[in-house]
Amino acid sequence: MAEAESIPLAPESDAQSESFAATLLAAAPVAYDSSLLERARTQWQFCDWQSLVQLNRDTLQHHPDRAKLILLAAAGRLQTGQDVEAKQYIRLAQDWGVSKKLISHILITGVYNCLKRAAAISNQQHCAQKYFENTIEQFGKSTAVNFCTTKNVFKYAKLSNEALLNNKKHQFAASHALCHYPTGAIYSYIPKNGCTSLRYSLAIANGCISGPEELEWIHLNNDSFKATLSELIRSPYSFVVLRCPFTRLASVYLDKVVNERISLKSLDIYKLSGKPIDEVSFRDFVWLLKQDDALYGNHHWIPQVDFLVYENYSDWFRIECFGDLSSRLTLKLGVKIYDTRNLAKHGTDQYRQVSGQYSDISASVIKEMQSNGISPSHRSLYDEELLSQVSSLYKEDINIYRSVFGNGALEMDSVVFNRCIP
Repeated sequence: MAEAESIPLAPESDAQSESFAATLLAAAPVAYDSSLLERARTQWQFCDWQSLVQLNRDTLQHHPDRAKLILLAAAGRLQTGQDVEAKQYIRLAQDWGVSKKLISHILITGVYNCLKRAAAISNQQHCAQKYFENTIEQFGKSTAVNFCTTKNVFKYAKLSNEALLNNKKHQFAASHALCHYPTGAIYSYIPKNGCTSLRYSLAIANGCISGPEELEWIHLNNDSFKATLSELIRSPYSFVVLRCPFTRLASVYLDKVVNERISLKSLDIYKLSGKPIDEVSFRDFVWLLKQDDALYGNHHWIPQVDFLVYENYSDWFRIECFGDLSSRLTLKLGVKIYDTRNLAKHGTDQYRQVSGQYSDISASVIKEMQSNGISPSHRSLYDEELLSQVSSLYKEDINIYRSVFGNGALEMDSVVFNRCIP
């Protein structure tokens, strides 16, 4: 928080004390949020009108950027049907020194932003691009650049003084950072965290595919939208989707291992006395992950923290709340989010979940169950020993998940399970 400074000198005589007290009260430092204008400008850029209408004259009157803030508040009210109050705020912005030119730019560009998002949602990519160009033209290139107000700090750059190109941890995270070109937003994708749905939606938004018959395109073009260093630094908005580490690993096993969709050669399967792949149980799988560098043998089970290119993100989502994620991204970016689970046939959502104890049941038996439309639930793969082992393997993932979403957010958060979490 910053403070305004200008304290009058003390009175020279007792006769001046009353007027001095009144002057002192009027000139007392007033605390204000120094980052409020940057947040409001980002909200305006992404048509977050509901956030802008929370700005009001009473709280802004002592802010040093009050003129621009009240204008953005007026734009929010115009877009939400509060016309009378919007006009009052526009007049107030003029009284506080905003030029008529800036007022015109803010209000007109706000309309273009809305039209751009409406066109993007309805898959009219040509129209969306036209409105985007009109937005830049109306507000000016220099102002558009200034929208890069988020301070994007790389998570792994400072771990080494070597050239960034040779920093393996940074390069791995950066290789999973994709760009939404109409807005410059960055999405850090993590396998098994809804990334098929989001990469499919991004491919449509970026104009590369147009429908479900082209779903396979995204699996052959993981690097097509990979962000450049400049795009990573200048991005005005970033987001990542996390998942409960316990259910993510269970999903990997039930989907990728049981159905042999990935190779287990990197796990040195022969350490299990020659046991064939289709006989590997979930307990075997976890045991194998503990050997040497097996945890980094395939990106489907690499810890989620390794995919984070930034120390912080504009939005952190969890896949368990997909509906909230979808509506938020549509609001922020004008992107329609498609749920591709029924198309891709990934995960266990397509099966009827059964409870029980399946920690030591072979992959072949579970595969037979799935062929009959049923599958063990994620929880049924764990006992306390396995929970303890997975908690140790994915300790950083658990810590960041709890720090962002709270202690009760883990999908496996019963008392007996939390006993195993360090």
